[in-house]
Amino acid sequence: MGVELRVGNHDGADGHYARDRHPSHSPAEFLRYRELGEAAYAQAASDDAWHWIRENPGRFIVLTLRRTAAWWIGEDPFSDPRLDYGVAARDDPRSWGKWILHLLVGVLGLLGAGFWARADRRPRPYLMAMFLLPPVYCVTHVMERYRWPVEPLLLLAGAWLVAQWLPRLGARRERSPG
Repeated sequence: MGVELRVGNHDGADGHYARDRHPSHSPAEFLRYRELGEAAYAQAASDDAWHWIRENPGRFIVLTLRRTAAWWIGEDPFSDPRLDYGVAARDDPRSWGKWILHLLVGVLGLLGAGFWARADRRPRPYLMAMFLLPPVYCVTHVMERYRWPVEPLLLLAGAWLVAQWLPRLGARRERSPG
């Protein structure tokens, strides 16, 4: 956890995974990892991260909020500075399509989970499971694929919500004049 916490929380952090801070991608960090050993490296990374968080609490809160939004509704293509095959996300229609779907599933899933939990007690343990995974990533760093384990629950909750709303919309349309 200390390594991942440090990867996402440092002076240059922007909410994305910082490859240059992780020993699996950075030769300098890997050398330090080999010199210290795994346990000592992880402890040093944890100490560095917690020191930075104590020194920069406001920045940590902003990063955590940014990562939380990225987890639940995705990262809009305008705020993603990375290039994919030389193309900025804001200029790639696929990025927009992917973000809109991520946003739709996230919003419908969250709304559906809330309304479904209020309407019926039985699904509550399953719906609560959606909220067990995100906190770790919201304080470290988020990648789109990290949400995959809860995606089926989000889809189920969103589908429940749509199934509840469709008959009501149809009934409202029948009652409206004209």
